Amino acid sequence: MKKLFLFVTLVLVLGVLVAGCENYEQEDADRIVENGTQMMQAWLDENMPDAELIECSAFIPNARYTNRLYLTDYATGRILFNEKEIVFAIDTVTGALYFENDKSTKEKLNEIAAAFLYKTMGITPEGDEDYFECYVLAPFRDEDHELHAYEFNYGFDFGIPAGVEDLEAFVRSPETRPLIYVQTNMTLPDDTDIAAYDFSTMEKLGEECGMFFGSVTIKNGFQTFQRSTREWVTETNFYENGCWLKQDGFYLSGRVRVREEKRNDLTSETTVTDRRFDTQRDIVFEETKNGYRYYLPSEDWRDEVFYVYTSEGSEVLKYNYIKYFYSDVDGFIAGKYNSDDKDGTETVWIEQSNSSYVLASKLNNYPISFSHSGRLESKK
Repeated sequence: MKKLFLFVTLVLVLGVLVAGCENYEQEDADRIVENGTQMMQAWLDENMPDAELIECSAFIPNARYTNRLYLTDYATGRILFNEKEIVFAIDTVTGALYFENDKSTKEKLNEIAAAFLYKTMGITPEGDEDYFECYVLAPFRDEDHELHAYEFNYGFDFGIPAGVEDLEAFVRSPETRPLIYVQTNMTLPDDTDIAAYDFSTMEKLGEECGMFFGSVTIKNGFQTFQRSTREWVTETNFYENGCWLKQDGFYLSGRVRVREEKRNDLTSETTVTDRRFDTQRDIVFEETKNGYRYYLPSEDWRDEVFYVYTSEGSEVLKYNYIKYFYSDVDGFIAGKYNSDDKDGTETVWIEQSNSSYVLASKLNNYPISFSHSGRLESKK
């Protein structure tokens, strides 16, 4: 009879939990441990008879930003096999078993899943800073959809399901495997129309690939699409990048958000906002006594980010001092400048590879970002 060592782990926070912080009864946690132990030992007896179960405990995660503990249906622990400890998690409802990935398996899973997604999309990402990370989702069951546990709603990363021998075949069989959670940043050729990506496109792509997109950025030199999920809200944003103002050697470049989709994942209520940035209507540019100033009259564009450029030989290169100014929307619409300047900042012009220059901070040479207003002058 194999000797079995079980160390039942009770999760403690600072040794003492404040009353009401637990989302479970101790007898329920004990039941998870008992069931998990029996199920894991039965699996080992059949599949790994030489392995030894050395630890089993209820999986009780602590939700970030709260002091709340949640009892799940999972038991986790360790087995000893060939003098090597292996971490496992078992679903005490379905019997699904997961083994923790080692570094090599994680890298291989990322590589295979990325190739599968790119082939399905018909793309070849080409950015130096592109990345792709993923894991197999072990589902979190929360019938009451408690907001305190939103971060668990999409599942846990326990590793690869037991029994997977061909990782590539596993990934390429979305109809028979669990969902794969994906976070990725990809750069596509500039002639790719990224505007085609939205809620509907990503949902269909996810169904086809068997993937859940937690965080996605798809971009090229002119467009950017982003999708993110957090706190029970799934959101997509589509941006257009460009040079929105060229006047007297003063160039204002940046990206503007022209489409936003938000969905409440509890109610499925979705809102969509579409808008267009009109440079004639949405940017006011004026010469001042000592330089230039601009502002955006509409509140719709108050969160956008811009950078100031100029070209070689331009008169604008002599201006090396900026001030930000703020005014109410009514003042802008009325054509009035009725606010106080904040402290100014000395600047430098940093040459770019295309013979243009970007306005940067003299302190660190970082390009300076502007929001809805700014003024560029000569330092007195």
